[in-house]
Amino acid sequence: MQRCLSRQQETSGLNSFVTVLRHAAEKEAAVAGRHRVMKGPLHGIPIAVKDNFCTAGVRTTASSRMLANFVPPYSATAVSRLEASGAIVVGKTNMDEFGMGSATLFSHFGKTINPWSQAAEEGDKPRLAAGGSSGGSAVAVATGSALAALGSDTGGSVRQPAAFCGLVGLKPTYGRVSRHGLIAYASSLDCPGVLTRTVADAALVLDVVAGRDPLDSTCLEQPHRPCFDRTMEAAASSRAAGLAVSLRGLKVGIPAEFAIQELEGSAVTAWEEGARLLRDAGADVLPVSVPSIPLALPTYFVIACAEASSNLARYDGIRFGYRASRSLRASRSKEGIGSANTEEDDQRALHDFITASRSQGFGDEVQRRVISGCRVLSAQAYATYYEKALAARLRLRREMNTALSHVDVLLTPVTPTGPFPLTTPAEPAALMVNDVMTVPASLAGLPAIAVPVDLAPSSFVPGLPVPVGLQLIGRHLCEQQLLIVARALEVRCNFSERIPDYVVKATFT
Repeated sequence: MQRCLSRQQETSGLNSFVTVLRHAAEKEAAVAGRHRVMKGPLHGIPIAVKDNFCTAGVRTTASSRMLANFVPPYSATAVSRLEASGAIVVGKTNMDEFGMGSATLFSHFGKTINPWSQAAEEGDKPRLAAGGSSGGSAVAVATGSALAALGSDTGGSVRQPAAFCGLVGLKPTYGRVSRHGLIAYASSLDCPGVLTRTVADAALVLDVVAGRDPLDSTCLEQPHRPCFDRTMEAAASSRAAGLAVSLRGLKVGIPAEFAIQELEGSAVTAWEEGARLLRDAGADVLPVSVPSIPLALPTYFVIACAEASSNLARYDGIRFGYRASRSLRASRSKEGIGSANTEEDDQRALHDFITASRSQGFGDEVQRRVISGCRVLSAQAYATYYEKALAARLRLRREMNTALSHVDVLLTPVTPTGPFPLTTPAEPAALMVNDVMTVPASLAGLPAIAVPVDLAPSSFVPGLPVPVGLQLIGRHLCEQQLLIVARALEVRCNFSERIPDYVVKATFT
C-alpha cells in the first residue's frame, strides 16, 4: 500500500487522480493488516476508481464542473463489491468529462499525461496522451499508483487507454457488471470495465464485480461463471505454465474490414504477429467478414450522442448540478420577476438561468455531443439519423454474432495509431477515428479485451518506444474463453519483460 501511495505522489504531475484518498487508504490498510481472516480475494489490494462511479461520502465529479462538488450518499454496485472483497480504494481518477472523449483531454481538471512519454520530456519532445476516457485509471495502474482500476467503456474507453499505456483492458458483455451508481453517458452502451497489468488480474477483478444486481434492470440474470479458475490460476503461476496451455481446437477470426487505410505499420505488424503466435499455440486462424464495420463509427456517435442528450438533460442547475454564478433569486429580484412582470418574463428568466448553468457547467466537447444528440432526435432528423443508426446497429450485431458462430474469438488491432502528443489539435472528427476499432464490440454488446503485445517507435516522437496492443472480441457471455485466449497471447508476447524502468510492472496474482 505504501508503495502505491508513494507512487501517487511521485507521479502527481501526470494528473491521473482527481481525488486522492491517502489517509483513508492508510487507515483501511492498517485495519486490513490486523485481520486474521481475509475479507475476500482482493484483501488489501489498492484499487483506483474512475470518477464517474459513485463512492459514498467521496466527491464524484465525472471530471465535470457540473458535478465538481457532488458527494453521493451511496456507492456504485461495482465499488461496493470491490470493497466487500477487501479492496482499498486509493483515489478517484481523471477522465474525459462524462466519458465523452478518447484521450482524457476534455476534463475540467486538466489533461492526463501518458507515463510512457516520460522519456520524451527533455527538450521540445511532446508529452503523449493517455487515451480515454478512462485515461486516469490507465495511468494509475501503469505507474503503480494502484494495482488495478475500475473504468467504464462506452465505445472503447477502457480498451483504448489500456493499449496506449501498455495494460490489459477488459470490457465484459453488456449487462455482465451492474451499472448502478455509474453516472450515465449512453445507457445502452455504458459498461463497467477493468484495467490491470495482467490478464489474470483482470479475471480476478471481473469475478468480484460481475453478477446479477436487482438495482440495475439491464443487468443480466445469467450467473457469472468464474474466470479466475484453476486453469487461469495455473496459467498465471509462471510463464512456463502459461506456455503449456494449448489452444488446440479453438478458432480465431481475422476480420478483413479492420484493415483500414489509417492503420499504422506497427499495428499491422503486431496484428500479423499476434495471429502467428495464436497459431503456434494451437489455434486455427481463419479470415472472416463483418461487412457493416465501416458503418460502426457513425452509428455509434449517432446513438451515443442521442442518449447523452437525454441523460444529461437532468443537469439544469435547479434540481441537480452546477448553478450559474448569478442565482435565480438574485435574477428575479433585479428584474422584478414575480411582481409586476408577466408569466412570460418568469419563463424567460428561468430559461436564461438554466442556459447559463449548462453553458458554464458543461465543457465544449459535452456541449457538442449534447447538441448533436438533440439534433438527431429532432422530428426533422429522427428517421434520417436515429432510426437508421438503430437499424445499422442491429445489422452489425447480427453480422458479428454470425462471424462468431464460425470462430471462437476475433483478433483485431485496438487503435489505428499509437498514443499521440497532447499538443495535437483536438479536432473532434480526428479524435473519433481512435474509436473505430473498439466501437463494434460495444454496439454488439460483446466482451472484448485489449492486450499489450509489443513496443514500437512512436510515429509522433522519433525514437520513443510506445506500447502496441491487440484486441480480442469474444462471444456473448463467454468471458472465460476470451480470457484464456488473451492469456495465451499475453504469455507468448512476454510484453512485461519489455517494460522500461520508469513504468512500473506491479501485479497481484
